[in-house]
Amino acid sequence: MTAVGALFVSFGTLFFDFDRDGDEDIFVTNGHVIRYPVNAPLLQLPLLFENLGGRFVNVAPWAGACLAVRHLGRGVAGGDIDNDGDIDLILSPINEPTAVLINESPNNNHWLRIRLIGVTSQRDAVGAHVTLTTSAGKQTRQVKGGGSYLSQSDLCCFFGIPANAKIESLRVGWPSGTMQEVSDLAVDRSIIVIEK
Repeated sequence: MTAVGALFVSFGTLFFDFDRDGDEDIFVTNGHVIRYPVNAPLLQLPLLFENLGGRFVNVAPWAGACLAVRHLGRGVAGGDIDNDGDIDLILSPINEPTAVLINESPNNNHWLRIRLIGVTSQRDAVGAHVTLTTSAGKQTRQVKGGGSYLSQSDLCCFFGIPANAKIESLRVGWPSGTMQEVSDLAVDRSIIVIEK
């Protein structure tokens, strides 16, 4: 991954579990800032790195037509636009229409989406940490305000859950300092957790 910085001018960057296997992958939209660059093209390919046991492999060439075309990329935001249990992307390149990329990654993995509502903390719970423990391990997400170049992703915390894994617990660390446990959770659903 170190060589990527020498070849691309990266703007919008998003960590998300596109294949719901329990680890976060990386999407990057790229485009040069110099009108007539010498060592790299002005329009650049987006990158989609799949996390394969801590080793990141660019799978963009196999991820659809939009990722096979060079763009003057800037912003990217993610969220489950079609409510089907995976993260979709919205790209905002320069001098092109906004692109909506619907995630249709086929697999048998599961998911859990959590919307936090603060009571003592601010309502959107920006800064909260959510830790999901499954039989496959722990995952932690943070509610972020911003996080990518001129873009705001969905404030929900999204977790991919491997096909045979079971949910054991969910713990929320609210910005107010309160810790909250949520139990008896099932996969493949969206839930709302209100601060107690």
